[in-house]
Amino acid sequence: MHIEIEKMLFGDYRVQVWDENLNSRLDREYFCRGYASALFTAIDIRTLDGFSELPIYYRDMDNLSEIMK
Repeated sequence: MHIEIEKMLFGDYRVQVWDENLNSRLDREYFCRGYASALFTAIDIRTLDGFSELPIYYRDMDNLSEIMK
C-alpha cells in the first residue's frame, strides 16, 4: 500500500491511498489545487488517519516515483 499524489489537468492533484494487492484505491480520495496542498494532504493522511508506515509516491502520467518514506 502507498499514498499516491497524481497530477491532473490545470494544476489539480488527486491524493489517494492505493493498495497494490487489490490493484485499486481504498476509500480515501482527495482533490487539491496545487502541489503543496496535495503534499500536505498526503502528510495529513499519514499522520491523522493511521497510515504512518505508508510511503508517498508521485505519479506524472505513467511515471511513479517515491518522494517520501
